[in-house]
Amino acid sequence: MSNKAIYQPAGKAREYAPWACNFFNGCSGMCSYCYCKRPPFSATMGQPTPELKKCFSGDENALHVFHDELLMNLEELKKYGIFFSFSTDPCLKETIDLTYGAMFIANEYGVPVIILTKQTWWVEGLLQDIKELAPKIKLAIGFTMTNHDEMEPGCARHADRVKALSQIKEAGFKTWVSLEPMFSVKDCLRVVDDTIRFTDHYKIGTLSGEKWPAQGLQNLIFDVSAIANHNLNASFYWKDSIIRQDNIPRDELPLECVGRDYNMFQTNKQEE
Repeated sequence: MSNKAIYQPAGKAREYAPWACNFFNGCSGMCSYCYCKRPPFSATMGQPTPELKKCFSGDENALHVFHDELLMNLEELKKYGIFFSFSTDPCLKETIDLTYGAMFIANEYGVPVIILTKQTWWVEGLLQDIKELAPKIKLAIGFTMTNHDEMEPGCARHADRVKALSQIKEAGFKTWVSLEPMFSVKDCLRVVDDTIRFTDHYKIGTLSGEKWPAQGLQNLIFDVSAIANHNLNASFYWKDSIIRQDNIPRDELPLECVGRDYNMFQTNKQEE
């Protein structure tokens, strides 16, 4: 696809979303583990300040392009939704206006929106503006959670992200957690335990290229399953970076585990 805003991710990104939108390159989160700071991405996406992609002449033009590309792929997008964003944090002060604008355009056409962020400053304002739309609007808001604030100096603290998830769930919107990279078993269990009561979906993966003992990963999956009993509606997607190391067939995972095409906007985990 040669689209400027909306595209179909490939490789590991495909485990997060079949369709995504990137308006900006660069991020002020300053996360020490960020893949965008490493070659081959660093030259285009590694800058510390978000910049509108050069293919757009301005915010208005970016939304116009988004609207046109959304209509071009409408049936697919209505089925799978659209993810924001792989090349920046969509809820920075520099990026959030375009994220909001695109979210409302997508909602007009019944296209689900999936947001992933590490910022919380915007949550109360957004919920005040759109709370009356829940549950009609198809919106899932997620936070990357690592339990390592020191590695994410430009982002909201772990405790603030936990609080924000609770507020978003209470307001009637879908919630999710990206637990990637997972740095230790202890970190994973703490994140799940802190968030399980108000999180609909988890995606969990290891740092790229990191090897873990297979037995340790198997134990972790079943330890997380025990915590999941506190919210039987929560679903878990264990990324290929884990499954390929622990050699557990996906159909032998605990019942709350789902495949990569699981749709958060379906009510039954078995409908994937």
